[in-house]
Amino acid sequence: MNTKNRYNVVLQMLALCVLAIAVIVLHNGCTKQYTNQPHLNTQPQTFLWLYPSDTSIADGVSRQQLHWWGEDRDGFVNGYLLSVVPDLIVVPHPDTLAYRFVTSTDSLIAFPLRQARQTFLVDVHAVDNTFTYPLPAGSIIRITPFSYWDQNGNGIFDGTDVRLNTLADAMDPNGAKQRFPTINTPPAIDYVFDSANDTMYAQPPSQTFTVAGFSWVGHDFDGDETIASFRISLNDSLFSHPFTIPSSVTTITLAVPRSTSDAATSSLVDADVLWGTSPNLHKAGTVSGLHMDANNTLYVQSVDVAGAMSKSIVFPSKGNRWYVKKPRGNILMVVDYDGTDLGSVQSFYVDSVFKRINGITTDTLNLADGKMIPSGQHVNPALTKTLKLYNCVVWFTDPSPNLDLARNVLFDYWSSSDGGHLIYSAHYADPNAVPDAGHAYRDIAPIDSLGSAPLSVTKFTGIVSPDSSVSADIYPVMGFKSRVAGAGICIFPLYPNAAAHTIYFLPATTSYPLTSAGVIDDTKRVIFFNIPLDRMAATSSIGNSGVVEFFKKAFSEFGLQ
Repeated sequence: MNTKNRYNVVLQMLALCVLAIAVIVLHNGCTKQYTNQPHLNTQPQTFLWLYPSDTSIADGVSRQQLHWWGEDRDGFVNGYLLSVVPDLIVVPHPDTLAYRFVTSTDSLIAFPLRQARQTFLVDVHAVDNTFTYPLPAGSIIRITPFSYWDQNGNGIFDGTDVRLNTLADAMDPNGAKQRFPTINTPPAIDYVFDSANDTMYAQPPSQTFTVAGFSWVGHDFDGDETIASFRISLNDSLFSHPFTIPSSVTTITLAVPRSTSDAATSSLVDADVLWGTSPNLHKAGTVSGLHMDANNTLYVQSVDVAGAMSKSIVFPSKGNRWYVKKPRGNILMVVDYDGTDLGSVQSFYVDSVFKRINGITTDTLNLADGKMIPSGQHVNPALTKTLKLYNCVVWFTDPSPNLDLARNVLFDYWSSSDGGHLIYSAHYADPNAVPDAGHAYRDIAPIDSLGSAPLSVTKFTGIVSPDSSVSADIYPVMGFKSRVAGAGICIFPLYPNAAAHTIYFLPATTSYPLTSAGVIDDTKRVIFFNIPLDRMAATSSIGNSGVVEFFKKAFSEFGLQ
């Protein structure tokens, strides 16, 4: 073999060696690059926006805007587990905290302080997209002894709770943690608007008998749920002898029973503290310091769970007064009358009638002047409770009666076990009036209705006759005043209900049939007239007739004489 051939053979052998080595290298390289073993998931990391130099931060308020976020190298974050716990320095091991699942990265957190100063631990764990169970936002999650959705919130895996097998590998095991020291903010208290007039605060009337209602609203920057109670004080801004009221009660009625006011040897008495509505009033106790026949002031404060107290609000508000009258009469005359002849009408009842009946004394509550009318939310029970200070209420009206007010209080007054007796005298002057719009009278007295059209007469004369079917129970005749003779009034037919019977009729004429003019319920608690009694004669020479004799009979039926 010549030299040239020998050289070619060597080159061929070297080429084969290089090729063999390349094949081996390529084969080994491909096996390592295209492995069929999957990468393990990398758990996310969680961050809070705070980076304090140590574990402490400055004291803050109990409502703070917190921010957090998460990062995931091999996916994305689709939620967080958030826990806010009082009085913890570190997360317990094992972790027994209750977490809320959230998708937001910030929230206004209300730390629920229960003392003047308190520290809260915030713990946040990011959860990546390998956890796909459709949890509703706000779900309670626990991670001990395993991850599960605590649907009933009892801290035990039971019932309909759901085990979350993939959560542990999808969440940041360490989380981001920070302690927040907080300082309690004192509560506040304010007036509320009158439910009958939303441009004015609800205040007691400028003058009341020994019953008045009060309403307020409490606020707390730390959360209104941290208000623990309210306290009130009568005529004592120092709260020397306060009365405590639960935080759930923001409307009360103060009432002095007649047994207390009648027996009082001075103007100073205790008042019952009531809440609820009549007839379901709850008596919580008594507060001292009410002055009768004098101006009074009620102070109210809110108290939070940490014992901090608000500034007081004062009833009545600045520029107003609350004068409390001692009740003295055994009859309350309610004046629902605003005519120009009010003086003569009121004199008829007081001077011409009641002063002629032995043992009868009256107090007056005038609805027309508004001085004694409770605010909307206090009509029941304050006005109802005021009526119940008296054995009997005589309520007379003008042609524009305050039926909404009457229907809110009168039925409860005369029908409840602690109520009294009622004599109601209606008055109509317009033949085109709707006499019983909304069936208000049916909510006041034992009647089915008033007729929609008045009797076809322009003037009434003569008498109203008693029902004589039961002679032992007959009422006296009443006659119209001769100088008035019923002019200027309309009488609508009256239809008693099944629980009442007629005690007075208008005699039949050629213009109209025998018509009921007055009814009494079968329990003898209420008498209702569809005629104004002030148009009748107080006394008369005709037998034993007259309004005086009617009232004597009615008071006797009521057991008041």
